[in-house]
Amino acid sequence: MMGWQHKRLLVLLTHWHDDHVGGATACDLPFTLLAHPLEISWMQGLGSVEAVDEGWRCDLGGVELQVLHTPGHTAGSISVLTPTHVFTGDAFL
Repeated sequence: MMGWQHKRLLVLLTHWHDDHVGGATACDLPFTLLAHPLEISWMQGLGSVEAVDEGWRCDLGGVELQVLHTPGHTAGSISVLTPTHVFTGDAFL
């Protein structure tokens, strides 16, 4: 992974469950977990964690990502909207 040694990896989590969070800590790169504020208490001790809420936006190489708060599966479940897709984690929209 040449060129990645000085990058910070952002891991956007749709919700807190082991099958969604478990692999994040196996990463060799410095990383920050991004999750809804209602999910963050479950992530204590996993490293750097930042809150993202309804309307949070990020440019991913020219593709805008927008967070939607979609509670149901967990209270802090989120989905990620792009101009052409919606990415969910264990949610029916």
